[in-house]
Amino acid sequence: MAGFTIKGIRLAQLETTTSGSDKNPHAIKSSLMGHCPHCSEGAIFVKLLKPVQTCSVCGYDIAGSDVGDGPIVFVILAVGFIILGLALWLESRFSPPLWVYFILLLPLAAGLSLALARLLKGLLVGLHYNYNYPKQNDQTDNDKE
Repeated sequence: MAGFTIKGIRLAQLETTTSGSDKNPHAIKSSLMGHCPHCSEGAIFVKLLKPVQTCSVCGYDIAGSDVGDGPIVFVILAVGFIILGLALWLESRFSPPLWVYFILLLPLAAGLSLALARLLKGLLVGLHYNYNYPKQNDQTDNDKE
């Protein structure tokens, strides 16, 4: 068994695979653009943020790589940082009334959130495809019977 030791403790060596890089070198780029990572042609979203079940062109199971709320956490952090920075700058520079914040920052926050959520959801679908998660051709224990 190949491995290495740290302070007398034997650790197994991590195995790296390049299973995703052989599939489609443009999988992440095409999924960022909202296209299927498998064929780069079909759409991965039905509506603004709702993913399709399968690709209409190649039949790839996009619903199998459910990203859930993962991208939304990063969207909240990034947009919150931008909006808070702008609010602090506005307050220190101009000291506007409260309604100015609502008119300027709420639409900006909503627009940035929707745009980033779509991009990051597409990115995670592409990363799932690139690193073969979930394994599309694996059988579960129930199927082996």
